[in-house]
Amino acid sequence: MIGPPIVAKLDFGEPGVNPQDDFYKLGIADGGPDSGTGFTGTFPCQHKTCSVKVSGWTHTKGNYAPVTNQYAHLSNLLRSSFLRNSAGTMNIEISGLEPATKYIIKTYHHSSHSGATSIMQ
Repeated sequence: MIGPPIVAKLDFGEPGVNPQDDFYKLGIADGGPDSGTGFTGTFPCQHKTCSVKVSGWTHTKGNYAPVTNQYAHLSNLLRSSFLRNSAGTMNIEISGLEPATKYIIKTYHHSSHSGATSIMQ
């Protein structure tokens, strides 16, 4: 019998600033650029500790204005993050997961640049 899925919800941004309910906050204080070593943090998953590494970001920001449209319920999640504001690639590496296991990964992205109010997931 298959049990319920184990879910790890991560909110990337400055710890203690705008935490999203039911998400585990990971990140560093506002600033940048990435020193070339990236950011590595740990989070609870599968009844143990997993790690995530974020690299390739240009800076971090944890206190954008609140989202007030139909995605307001995700406002704190969407208003802080690792950012890349120039051409290039950001990478997310997750380790500590169980081999031969199916995982579903959902990401949320928001842009308010030039009046855009969209969300992608």
